[in-house]
Amino acid sequence: MRKLLHFVVLVLLAISLQAQTQQSGETTSQDYQAPTIPEDVIAVNTTETATDLSWRASIDNYNMSGYKLFQNGVLVETLTETNFVMTGLSPNTTYTFYVTAFDTAGNESRESDQATITTLEDIPVYYCESRSFDVNEEYIARIQCEGIDNGSDARFYSEFTEIVTDVMKNGECTITITPSWTTTAYNEGYSVWIDYNQDGDFFDPGEQVFSQSPTTQASISGTFTIPTSIPNGHTRMRIAMKYDAIPQPCEEFTYGEVEDYTVNIISELRDSTVPVISLNGAETIDLNVGDEYTEFGAIATDNIDENLTPNINITGDVDTAFAGMYTVRYNVNDTAGNNATEAVRTITVAPVNNGCTNGINTFPYTESYENTLGSWTQSTQDDINWIYDYNRTPSNGTGPSNATDGNTYIYVEASGNGTGYPNKQAVINSPCYDLSNETSATFSFSYHMYGANNMGTLALEASDDNGLSWTPIWSEAGNKGDRWLNANIDLSQYVGASVQLRFNRITGTTWKADLAIDNVALNTSYAARGTATTNSKDKNNTAASKVNSIATPDEFGEENTLTIYPNPVRGNVLNIKLDTGNAKSFRIINLYGQALLTGTVDNQINVERLKSGIYFIEVSDGTQTLTKKFIKQ
Repeated sequence: MRKLLHFVVLVLLAISLQAQTQQSGETTSQDYQAPTIPEDVIAVNTTETATDLSWRASIDNYNMSGYKLFQNGVLVETLTETNFVMTGLSPNTTYTFYVTAFDTAGNESRESDQATITTLEDIPVYYCESRSFDVNEEYIARIQCEGIDNGSDARFYSEFTEIVTDVMKNGECTITITPSWTTTAYNEGYSVWIDYNQDGDFFDPGEQVFSQSPTTQASISGTFTIPTSIPNGHTRMRIAMKYDAIPQPCEEFTYGEVEDYTVNIISELRDSTVPVISLNGAETIDLNVGDEYTEFGAIATDNIDENLTPNINITGDVDTAFAGMYTVRYNVNDTAGNNATEAVRTITVAPVNNGCTNGINTFPYTESYENTLGSWTQSTQDDINWIYDYNRTPSNGTGPSNATDGNTYIYVEASGNGTGYPNKQAVINSPCYDLSNETSATFSFSYHMYGANNMGTLALEASDDNGLSWTPIWSEAGNKGDRWLNANIDLSQYVGASVQLRFNRITGTTWKADLAIDNVALNTSYAARGTATTNSKDKNNTAASKVNSIATPDEFGEENTLTIYPNPVRGNVLNIKLDTGNAKSFRIINLYGQALLTGTVDNQINVERLKSGIYFIEVSDGTQTLTKKFIKQ
């Protein structure tokens, strides 16, 4: 019954651990990054009651949603465009405007710089009179101009200023005038004026926008372009038809008609349409290690700039010498500053086989990160890196005060809101371990989790497919106190093949979360027969260090003791001594398990050929193999 209860407890713990790990993985996929702050907020073409606002588009790491426009600190509009005509303002009044950007996850940027305007005074404008005296024979029957399409009967003068049409700066307008004759078609002259500067007359340069010498045509048409330098707002448009001459703006004449309308000058719409990127070729490409990757590129089009393909910025490298998943990104922006939605191509480079290439195949393997990462490598797909230190980390109330093995350790610096936390990932990858000839394996390490309770998680993950997929095999979360703790993980499920490990650190919601790793080791059943544990306090002494060996299962004689000195080796000679018997042979290997020196030995070994670094020496007395780590300086 006790055994059954113990088994149930273990199963529940495993399920809880898996749920925590999945929850941690989900957290890393959430978007916590706000869009960039909107820039270049400007207000132009300010009138008595309106102003034109525009700004440069923001960029988001995932999906932009829109903008919030504030007037005098109060939210007045939520927009998707990067321009807006603010109306309903009071004359001779000062206003301030600013904008924020937000994404689909609800993250909102900081406020933009403010744009401040003062609206114009509301000064009445009076226009001169113009009219005919006789409409019995001819008059204006119909006016068509942009949004105006007005038919009318015979009048000397018609004030249709309640009829308004918008005309856009830099836009081309077409006007069509249709006369009416009661009997004979007479020669009629025409003229059209717009009071562009809104000063109450039509005599300023460029304000006569169209004229036509006398003609008997059934209708006449003309085009004109609205200047960009004029103020926005409502202003007067005058249209006159006069028998046998081109009319003047303030003229009274015998035959014909005069009509007045209102045009509303508006700004040219800012281009807020983003370019579109289309990939050439597939979005996903599968290759094997050693294959050649061909960049197919992409095509970019824009509503204004049209072909932007030569401007596409392609980032991301694909190294088919190494298995993994690679990302190539394609970005472009148009002349208005609109950024296209990023196009992404994913390239998966699969290993030719699942075996280790140049992997670790000699055990025990140890790593204490003495001012180096050794054979471990930083991930390029995470947010922050692991770094090594030897004293307390820079942040108060978190991190270890010293290493647990040797002089230095590695840790993740969590300081910096948005850079070190929240939910920032730091991954460091082990070398590949070749366990094809092993019957059992254990991975051990020391970890230090001291800080706030919400400091985040640490997981050890394993991959048996050269890093294409990862399986959590151990994890911890939260504050564990100011002390080093030890973990031992059984890797028996990976023996007979190869495995790669990685530490996956996810920071919490605080800067007080400097988590550290030290004293890493991988021991196998084969390596343990000739290997003993080492007292970490003696590892870096210049005096001799002793290792108590463990006899093989087939040997039950007296245990031997290996002494090596000096350690570290500052010269070219490493001395060895056995308490019992004589050394028969030796082998020196590096951290990658590669044998560098071998041979027979009495009591001295010349290590002149070795570069500065950390090594292992294996010494055989004929019945036992004893292993010792040393440093060559």
